[in-house]
Amino acid sequence: MTLIAFVLYVTLIFGIGYAASRYAMRTAEDVHLSGRRHGTWTSAFSASASTESGFVLLGMVGMGYAVGMNALWIVPAGMLGYWINWHLLGRKLRQRSEEIGAVTVPSFIREVTGNTAVSRVAAIIASLLAIVFLTAYTTAQFSAAGKALSSQFEISHGAGVLFGAGLVVIYAGLGGFRAVAWSDNVQAIMMAFCLLAMPIIAVIAAGGPGVVMGRLEEIDPNLVHIFHGASGMGIFAAIVPWLMLALAYPGQPHAVARLMAVREGVRFGQVYGVAAIWFALVYSGAVILGMAARAAFSDLGTIGADPETALPVLAAHFLPAVLVGVTVAAIIAAVSSTADSTLLSAASNVTVDGIQRSPWSQTVSILWLTRGVIVILGALAAWLAMDETGMIFELVLYAWSGLGASLGPAVVYCALAGRPRAEAVLAGLVVGGTMAFSMHGHTYDLLMGFTAGILAIGMVHFIMARNGDDA
Repeated sequence: MTLIAFVLYVTLIFGIGYAASRYAMRTAEDVHLSGRRHGTWTSAFSASASTESGFVLLGMVGMGYAVGMNALWIVPAGMLGYWINWHLLGRKLRQRSEEIGAVTVPSFIREVTGNTAVSRVAAIIASLLAIVFLTAYTTAQFSAAGKALSSQFEISHGAGVLFGAGLVVIYAGLGGFRAVAWSDNVQAIMMAFCLLAMPIIAVIAAGGPGVVMGRLEEIDPNLVHIFHGASGMGIFAAIVPWLMLALAYPGQPHAVARLMAVREGVRFGQVYGVAAIWFALVYSGAVILGMAARAAFSDLGTIGADPETALPVLAAHFLPAVLVGVTVAAIIAAVSSTADSTLLSAASNVTVDGIQRSPWSQTVSILWLTRGVIVILGALAAWLAMDETGMIFELVLYAWSGLGASLGPAVVYCALAGRPRAEAVLAGLVVGGTMAFSMHGHTYDLLMGFTAGILAIGMVHFIMARNGDDA
């Protein structure tokens, strides 16, 4: 029954990809933004599912296991990040991108700054940064697929990676952005169901909330402390690494694409409300599940050795076979909802901002160019994901912080500035990108990189404005 339920999910996703492929996809807007026709619910669920991924069903459960209540700080961080994208940037970015015909972050940067020589250099750098970090992001998702499938079925990690990669490449290639967005709706609902039901089951099985908290306090009192035992200035170190994650949302190309794809007339505040509620429920559930696993089930299966497997292991232990299949499908749904988005976004950067601008590309349709790049980048990410020792949380955090520090300042500036200057954008990309690579592994890498990028943009913009240069 486990396998049957999982096969039904896979069949549904392939069906969505096929149905989406029946729609005409002649222009870049059709392929990469499904014609800018997303309504409130599709926008909310697609934006949520595409940015949260296997990170929440595996990585955040592992963090709840490792640090306890302190991991709950990711909830206000994510809600703040959603507010930045949907309230602060959303409407202006959507309007500007349509006016200039931009469908990717690099094309938005290039066109909004006047399509000058400097603009084109900035767009190339933005494309390269996006491709590097989005490939790392996709690798993390394929690794999560391998981890989830190998824990439930008698297959190797590598076979699980190949299956997950094949699933994503096929339906994303078939239906483009429309297939990705439609599948995100299904996958967001599955993720929410899984992380609402399993924490309740695990806490009850452990003896109730009081027992869970008591056992955690016996293991380590810091696990039941929201500041992880810190006081005074130590509180700063306990919460800032979580809260700073909000700064990365404007730099996620797959999230920005959701802003560009919203239908005219949709109220961005409503989209934010739906997405924020979904985020709070799902992430709280993931942390609580990890805490319950630490309190009572650390000796069950592979949980003690790899806490990121807590969800599939607990599902197999407590649920009937058909619901185990649903749980595994939910994990693959989480993986797919982000992997398809990051893969399509990376392919869009290669196709729209690279191949399509070359003369010989006119002989091949934009759809087939995109499909070819999806296959190539998908194969690369799958190959990188074969290392089963990698921690999903760490790899996602690297890609997330890298995109936020390198692209985030440029996106904020180009969306909000009255007259964005290409030189300022270029400075922000170079400084932010350099910081993203050089500060990798530092606790405050994202905060320092984003701040440095904003300062670089501000300085160059101020100097050019003072000199009266309107270029």
